[in-house]
Amino acid sequence: MNNHISGGVFFSTVVMGQQINITLPREVKPRLNALPARDWAFTGRSDELAEAVEGLQRFRLVTIVGMPGIGKTRLAIEAAWRAWKDEGLFPGGVLIIELHSYDHRNRLSTAQALGELLRDLAIPDEHIEPIRNDEQELAKLYRSVLAAYAEHGRRLLIVVDDTSDEEQASPLLPSDSHHAALVTSRHKLVLGEARMELGSLDADAAVEVLRRVLGAGDTRVDDDRVAAERIADLCSHLPLAPFNPGLESLARAHLIEIPRWGRWRFHDLVRLYAEERAAVDGGGEVAEAEHRLYTYYLETAAAAALNLNDLVAMSNDGPLSRFVANPSAGVTWLDDEYANLLATTIRVQDAGYTRFAVMLPVALGGYLRLRRVLPQWTALLRNAVAAGESLGEAELTGIVLDLLGLALQDEGRLDDAAAAARRAAKYFRKAGEGFRENVALSHLGRALARQGRHKQAVKILRRAVDKMEGRGGRMTSRAHALKDLAEALLHLRGFEEAAKYSEEAAGCFWMPLKDEISEAEALLCQGRALLALGDPMALVHLDRASRHFRKHDRLAGLASALNAIGCALWSGGSRDEAIRVLHEAADCAEKAADDRLRSEVIDNLLLAYTILGRVDDAARLASVHHPRTLPPLPGTAPPYTPGEGGGRGGWRRLRRSTGRS
Repeated sequence: MNNHISGGVFFSTVVMGQQINITLPREVKPRLNALPARDWAFTGRSDELAEAVEGLQRFRLVTIVGMPGIGKTRLAIEAAWRAWKDEGLFPGGVLIIELHSYDHRNRLSTAQALGELLRDLAIPDEHIEPIRNDEQELAKLYRSVLAAYAEHGRRLLIVVDDTSDEEQASPLLPSDSHHAALVTSRHKLVLGEARMELGSLDADAAVEVLRRVLGAGDTRVDDDRVAAERIADLCSHLPLAPFNPGLESLARAHLIEIPRWGRWRFHDLVRLYAEERAAVDGGGEVAEAEHRLYTYYLETAAAAALNLNDLVAMSNDGPLSRFVANPSAGVTWLDDEYANLLATTIRVQDAGYTRFAVMLPVALGGYLRLRRVLPQWTALLRNAVAAGESLGEAELTGIVLDLLGLALQDEGRLDDAAAAARRAAKYFRKAGEGFRENVALSHLGRALARQGRHKQAVKILRRAVDKMEGRGGRMTSRAHALKDLAEALLHLRGFEEAAKYSEEAAGCFWMPLKDEISEAEALLCQGRALLALGDPMALVHLDRASRHFRKHDRLAGLASALNAIGCALWSGGSRDEAIRVLHEAADCAEKAADDRLRSEVIDNLLLAYTILGRVDDAARLASVHHPRTLPPLPGTAPPYTPGEGGGRGGWRRLRRSTGRS
């Protein structure tokens, strides 16, 4: 029997029907908000557009990342049009799915997104509804339909817009090379073969966008180029900042814009004008409005950062409690509002709002540490310390002093950092806050370890970790203390304890915090300790650490992880692969401008070439990189040395890596 199937529906790999003919639709049916019309104001991205289209010709997946408003979606849409209609690369058509990942109210789940894509692919609702909550079954059906299109030569392009992570996007992507996908995100994703990171437009392109927005009949850009450039500068050369969605009365009057649903924003130029008018006409009403605004930012920031902060005890009752049940929404809100929160903190300190001046940094402390931006706040934290002291608030003063110490550590000012931690501990002791005193002491231990005073650091960190144990949700500070203790023990060759403490820290950073950079630092420490112990699981933890460092573009951390991976591969007998990884580690260390780490990696490579008898390679490497073996950091163990033979031979132990990220 020879069946030609048409008009049916694929369920996984099974087709139900007899004597049934399947004919795929002539075109992919568009969504109501499917591939939008080409943007007549699109300009200034010719190189990026060509790169994206070329990537779709060569690869299964192209990823476009960049900050909000930079024009990722506009570029993706234009690239889709060009690849589909101009180049004819996708005869089956184009699908687009908007995930709204950074809008907690409208964010699509993976199952919802798969359902929408299946409907766009002409699968009837009666086949989707029974499995609409079963992501696995929906994914099977989706892959089967894509396979059917491929079999009939109907190549598709799938545009996945506004995703936040690989886990959310991956089920929506084609699993073979027949179809292709274009993904946009604010985050650096580890997805696909071709990745593009967009920057702001140059000055000429930003002015040209302004000209096109105003229209052909408007000559103001040509009449006053200097003013046009000033407006473009106020928009930070972001291509979306001249556009206005036209919602509500203020938006219709072009006084505010709505960057996305539920959020409102002044154009910078309008904001400057409004500030000028308020200073002249506002009177007491302005002061009252400012106080309401500052209260809103303080209370909402405290609620949004509640899961990151174990030093803030603020009410989470009422409407702000939404962040308690959904911590990721809190971090998203903080990301979106970061510039406003920074500006508000500067404003309240300049205007003499003493309590707000100290409370805003207190509320934001955990978030600032999560995003590694504490050094940007050093001056503001100093002002907050003075504000806390003027209020006579020992506890608040201790908190901002502790944060100031961490900021100084990140700047490398370790003596000042240690002094700030000691002062913070004294303030907490005065306030009767034993837990917070131990947090401050753990930060003192971290500063001492970074000064090479590892024995003293271990003594302080052990006591702090023990006293912080069992304090319920106050997990963040103890996780950092565990990681710092493990790193100090690693320097003292206490490998078993280092592996134990770093494993516990890594688990805390993953759940519930999802602090991938801190998790990577803990995993790196764990992997190095296990490698020194000859444990084959070292490679698993080091690989995970390297993926996190790579995702977040932490080059020094990535170089340290790759250096350790190279040593682990060497110990396992994979010597060619070890040398390849060590070369990548050297490149990363050079890009990170970490001379000490680069020297260690080059020394490892030279050692490898020497052991293998590759004298010419060693000489070539030495002539190019001019390695100079630096003395070990104060208090560190002596450099590890290579052994002979295979198995646990090769490098029996790992040469010292800084582990900095």
